[in-house]
Amino acid sequence: MSGAVSQLAMVWSFVLAGMGIFFLIVARRLPGRGYKYLGWAVCSIAVAGLLEMLHEAAGASVSGFLAVRGALLVGILSTSLNLHFLYRYCGFEGARRILWVSYVLVGAASFANLMSSVSQLGHLAGIAFPIEYQSPSFAYSVFVLLLVGVHFLLGVGVLYRGVRGGQRVFPVFVTYVLLGPASLVDLGSSLFSNSEWYITQAGLWVYCLVILATLLFEIQRAEGLLHETTSNLEARTAELEASNAEIDVMYNELSQKQQLAAVGELAAAIAHEVRNPLAIIMNAVSGMRRVTISEKDRDTLLSIVNEESERLNHLVTELLRFARPVAASRGPASLLDICSRAAKESPEGYTVEVVQNDQLDPVLVDPGLFRLALDNLVANSAQAMPDGGTIRLSVHRGTFEDGTPAAAVDIIDRGCGMKKEDLESAKKPFFTTKPRGTGLGIPIAVRIVEAHGGEMDIESTLHQGTTVTIKLPYEEEVQRSSSYPGSKHPSTRRRLRSIPPGGVVWPEHPVRKRPRT
Repeated sequence: MSGAVSQLAMVWSFVLAGMGIFFLIVARRLPGRGYKYLGWAVCSIAVAGLLEMLHEAAGASVSGFLAVRGALLVGILSTSLNLHFLYRYCGFEGARRILWVSYVLVGAASFANLMSSVSQLGHLAGIAFPIEYQSPSFAYSVFVLLLVGVHFLLGVGVLYRGVRGGQRVFPVFVTYVLLGPASLVDLGSSLFSNSEWYITQAGLWVYCLVILATLLFEIQRAEGLLHETTSNLEARTAELEASNAEIDVMYNELSQKQQLAAVGELAAAIAHEVRNPLAIIMNAVSGMRRVTISEKDRDTLLSIVNEESERLNHLVTELLRFARPVAASRGPASLLDICSRAAKESPEGYTVEVVQNDQLDPVLVDPGLFRLALDNLVANSAQAMPDGGTIRLSVHRGTFEDGTPAAAVDIIDRGCGMKKEDLESAKKPFFTTKPRGTGLGIPIAVRIVEAHGGEMDIESTLHQGTTVTIKLPYEEEVQRSSSYPGSKHPSTRRRLRSIPPGGVVWPEHPVRKRPRT
């Protein structure tokens, strides 16, 4: 090999080695496209070129013999690596069997090359080595040509299928089709005529440049799509923020309208609730004005006046509790201790049993307000069991509807229960099935629980009993939700949002009124 040819071959080998290393680096950034196989294939061609130069420089020697056989070995391996790259590049993952066969054939060719080399090394005599042994046999050369040709045709088929499938591989397909014949010509020249000029190296460099240009085009296209997506997301985010602002405005307007509507409902409810006791008091006073009334009847009428006055006072107290905004002064507390204190003041004729099923962390709760809600629910349970009985308070772990952990208290009775239609209205103000109830016990409890960021559920079966479940957030969740202004946890925001800033939201449905007594 002349000096100019040798220098040119060395330059091409280093150029291809650099290109192969580049694709190996790209493969670490963009896995899944098979660039590492292309990198190893190009590096193999570069090594084959350097070994071919060593063969030419060593001449008829053992080093020359090993160099030419090594160049043949890595050259064959590069065909399978390139085929593997094309399958991954075009996204055809179902070709493992073909790739396995390809690697097996390359392994067989490499093994035959190794055995032939070992056999011919046995003829070594001194330093000189017969030049005729440096080239493989004619049969082996034909086998190698056929193997390379089959790999080339498979690569053409893969790229053609990618082009037909709408992939952007047409430039690679054209370059590869042109590279195939050049590789076969160079391989034939190397095996049969020992030519010093090769065009495969330049063609392979062009092939790599086309793949690189395609990669850059894909990256540019991906950047364009990313920029477009980012712009769309920003626009959607702005629209969402505007929609949220509109929703907040509409929510505040709706709350105000509900407040105004609640005034009318409250007036009707109060008129209804107050009229009956006032009518009874007026009738009793009229009766006491009679001259002929006996002392016993007068005492009876006075007791009626006193009873109805207490009823009115209780109603006004409940109304004030319900209408007053709930401001919970929360602090770490144990639900078990609060339930235990409530059990000690159980209604006369009833037993309140406290059961702790799980060890709970402290919750942030206003003990006074929560005790009021608990007393209302215990009183309702007692009224559901007129003959007395046991009311159970069960403290355990629970979860909110969104899956957030919660501390839970169940108030369980075995009373008369409620019908399905009554259960749906149980949380509405002034709804009651008792002849002398105000219908505000459960709504007050609901407001107190929601002021603590909790939830209250009611389950009831007619003639079997009722279970009221109160769920409160743990201390950690409340602290996370209030670590800085406006940072409430989404689930806590949803639960707290049921209480408008201006006070209570009254129901939209008509209040179910009791028949007049």
